[in-house]
Amino acid sequence: MAVTPAVLAHSRKEFEDTLAFLVAIPGISRVQIDAVDGVYAAPVSWPYVELGALRIMREEREFLPHLDRLEYEVDLMCDHAEPAISEWLRLGVSRLTLHAGAFQDPVSTLTRLRREYGGSRVAGQSTVTAFGMAFGPDADDALLGQAAPHADYIQFMGIDRIGKQGEPFDARVIDRVRAFTRVHPSVPVQVDGGVTIEHAKRLAAAGASTFVVGSAILHAVNPVAAFAAFEAALEVDFSQGGINRI
Repeated sequence: MAVTPAVLAHSRKEFEDTLAFLVAIPGISRVQIDAVDGVYAAPVSWPYVELGALRIMREEREFLPHLDRLEYEVDLMCDHAEPAISEWLRLGVSRLTLHAGAFQDPVSTLTRLRREYGGSRVAGQSTVTAFGMAFGPDADDALLGQAAPHADYIQFMGIDRIGKQGEPFDARVIDRVRAFTRVHPSVPVQVDGGVTIEHAKRLAAAGASTFVVGSAILHAVNPVAAFAAFEAALEVDFSQGGINRI
């Protein structure tokens, strides 16, 4: 069970300030970076709001901050995501989420990328890179089934409009998760978008194991308490046997 805060920043300063805040919260060990190119989804976010930002960081041999404390996942909401993958890996990212709708042949792309980047080297050390594939509430069941055996995890979007935080939750995703985990019980499922504590509990009962949360934590009156409440609520349900682990 994991609650993963999502960072959607519109400048490098906002990005770094948010990470500095999150890394100080007890229990947070993974962060998702929402990378929006303004084409596949909008509005554009950092780093794509700054021309060549990833390339400049590579050339200056920079890494993402707090790598000793945080594992990074990037949700690539991009029309041309592939060229950026090697750049993100050089910065220290270990998980990448691709959106099925951004590729003509998402299954073969996912298979090839896992083969090419599944074992990467960051700062001279071998790392294992996980690739997930994201599907919206109206995802094609056949394509979802084809992708499942080739993905390290499947991400279901809990919102209709991606690229923004604070969008309303689409309850259809609960049934989508339940149906998927019945057929593919060994494939980890995470849900991103519109997730509240109550939604997370229902999604966990349906078979999801990871919850990407943006505004419900970062826009809360007390983000530290909000994150703790997510973890506590889900842990209580597990301890009572009300939720089945994948």
